[in-house]
Amino acid sequence: MFMGKGGTGKTSSALATAALAAHTGRKTLVISTDGGHSLPDALDAPVGNEPTRVADNLYAMELDARNEIQKNWGSIRDYMSAFFATKLDESLAAELAQFPGIEELLGILKIKEFKERWDLMVLDSAPTGQALRFLAVPEVMGRFGMELIRLQKAATKLLRPMQGLLPFPVPDETVYEQAQAMIDNLKEAGEIMRDPSTSSIRLVTNPDKLSVMQTQRNFTFMSLFGFNVDMVILNRFYPSEAGEYFDGWKKIQSDYSRLVESSFYPIPVRKVRLFPSQMVGLQQLEMMGREIYGDEDPSRVYYVGKPFEISKGEEEGQYLLKLQIPFTKKGDVELSQNGDELAILVKTSATVYERHMVLPSVLSGKEAKSAKFTAEQQLVITFSRWEVQKRFIAKRKGSKANPLEERAAAEMGVKA
Repeated sequence: MFMGKGGTGKTSSALATAALAAHTGRKTLVISTDGGHSLPDALDAPVGNEPTRVADNLYAMELDARNEIQKNWGSIRDYMSAFFATKLDESLAAELAQFPGIEELLGILKIKEFKERWDLMVLDSAPTGQALRFLAVPEVMGRFGMELIRLQKAATKLLRPMQGLLPFPVPDETVYEQAQAMIDNLKEAGEIMRDPSTSSIRLVTNPDKLSVMQTQRNFTFMSLFGFNVDMVILNRFYPSEAGEYFDGWKKIQSDYSRLVESSFYPIPVRKVRLFPSQMVGLQQLEMMGREIYGDEDPSRVYYVGKPFEISKGEEEGQYLLKLQIPFTKKGDVELSQNGDELAILVKTSATVYERHMVLPSVLSGKEAKSAKFTAEQQLVITFSRWEVQKRFIAKRKGSKANPLEERAAAEMGVKA
């Protein structure tokens, strides 16, 4: 998946990768989840809402939003529209029922549908502000959506006989079935996107302040949610022959180039010059692809980072959970724990991210006691046994334990 601030050359980079991969014999599909739909313009060829052949081994598609929404979201949208229409004008109700960014979300779901049919799929994502949040949907909805749907479905059965007496419509079974299918599909797509052996994120930026700052925020999000970034493409460098007029820009670009290379290390950073003409058509895109990858395989995963590490602490029963959260400091992060779920809130001056992380089994029944940031921008959280466990263990060899403590300890897996 290619992500980047608007205007950085994200679409050109995605198509250059796809064109070069197809040229080397890989059956490649490019999917645009960007509402701007610029694939036909960049390819200088028609692109349909189904995989459309552009060249040997190269296919492209732009989603038919209306059809995909009806297929995946229609019953939910119709119910929401009817619900809002009880209080609002019908046209306004229809607008409110349109889930913001649903087109980008459905584009991500195509990964699951098409994964067996292609050697390589390249996603040209929506501008980062929207796409980032949808990558987190599988984890957030998959965790809480199931229980919410179950409870609402049970309540609906009780309310349906009273439909005529209620001031709002009661959803039918198809609404819940579609919501369940959506959550299942999101979960599977999320698992595919998090598998570093087959999937990666490539960040596209320009060597200027606004682009680099946005790319750093994107990388923070990716690291927090466990998505593997395997390359940063630093696009549109002024070449030496640009002349003295651009000397100021060359100095700025040189400074930000060093910043990107140092702050994203050890992730590969590939520099791409500003070409003398626009990147339109397969010949130009393949030339850009060779500038990025040289003779290498553009479809391989160039770097695999660890989303987290777990190691034993100094004390008995103590464990350390280490997460890489770049471009943040200790004051930007807040932690809270509810049983075996850890909530990590990252707040910076520009944005807020929150992840609800189900703890690995080795940390089950343990409590987050402290946290610190290392010089490498690694968040280290210390876990140890809950206090009730410690008290129960201490009493096993002495006086009889409190029944409430005994029950709580048993639930945490501590045997008498």
